[in-house]
Amino acid sequence: MIDKNSLFLSAYTLLNQQEIFKFDCGKICGKACCKNIFHPHCQSGMRLLPGEKEFLGNIDGFSYVENNNGEFLICGGTCKRTLRPFACRIFPYYAHLTSNCSSRTTIRLLPDPNAKRICQVLYGNIPVRRNVYHDRAIRQAVRILCKDEQIKKELFAISDFNEEIQLLQKKLFDI
Repeated sequence: MIDKNSLFLSAYTLLNQQEIFKFDCGKICGKACCKNIFHPHCQSGMRLLPGEKEFLGNIDGFSYVENNNGEFLICGGTCKRTLRPFACRIFPYYAHLTSNCSSRTTIRLLPDPNAKRICQVLYGNIPVRRNVYHDRAIRQAVRILCKDEQIKKELFAISDFNEEIQLLQKKLFDI
């Protein structure tokens, strides 16, 4: 059996070395992705992968919320950045996974559809160049996490869910 804690430790360590942004983008939007903004049609917080809550444990400033979409971590914007969950580390992107007929998993980084309502870096007037080394680190971290079948299944489910959201947004708003 694969130890999820060692997988998370390896993935987090890899991503700690390659940050998406070289600045705290939360200073631009007031840490919108960190806030507990409950709305009947939106889920705030970052979705956790199987075993990630146990890996993170009880950390000051974090709270956990569970609903029929999964487990989410919510922080007030004052967390220790080295202890952020995987979804937070790669936000405003998500890892979109697909399999081809040879069962090889392809990983692409796509804008998280949940970022559209809050991310000034991705959808505002702030020019940011993506770092090819960071993109490579994310794909490598996803491959590490996919060694666990439960995590891999959840990453595919997140991909499918985000794809459905994007199709719905396109139909509703012609985005």
